[in-house]
Amino acid sequence: MKLLSRRALNYIKNIKEVDPFLRGVSVWIGFKQEYVEYVREKRFSGETHYPLFSSGPIKEFIRGITSYSAGPLYFGIFIGLFSIIFSIFLILFAFYEKFSGLAVPGSSGVIISIAFFSGTILISIELVGLYIARIYEQLQGRPRYIIKEIIEPPKGQKQI
Repeated sequence: MKLLSRRALNYIKNIKEVDPFLRGVSVWIGFKQEYVEYVREKRFSGETHYPLFSSGPIKEFIRGITSYSAGPLYFGIFIGLFSIIFSIFLILFAFYEKFSGLAVPGSSGVIISIAFFSGTILISIELVGLYIARIYEQLQGRPRYIIKEIIEPPKGQKQI
């Protein structure tokens, strides 16, 4: 539950998004926030239509992450880089096994190939995802800045 000022509500209403994530928009607009503590009364009758382990809260969680952050995409790039670095260590380990006579023929090549190419594919997909995220940010139509007030200089003073 949120309590918003009329000014904040007017800014939220002017945002051109089709299906905005209201919990995020109310914070994003940047107005001063205060917490109002209250005791919620027990439900008078009926049952909740929004149980915790249903798809509703999970969808809202994913919307919250994806509406205001490209962080998960960067996380995917990190995992892809880790996979490629891991495959390089596997190559070094395979050479060590080969020259020490401990290698089992054919097993290391498959694992190294899967690790390297999985990392490469993941990085490529995440880079395309970052481009799409930038396009998405532009299409949301959010104003770049919300100006609280404009202070005019005193009369006779030069503007910079």
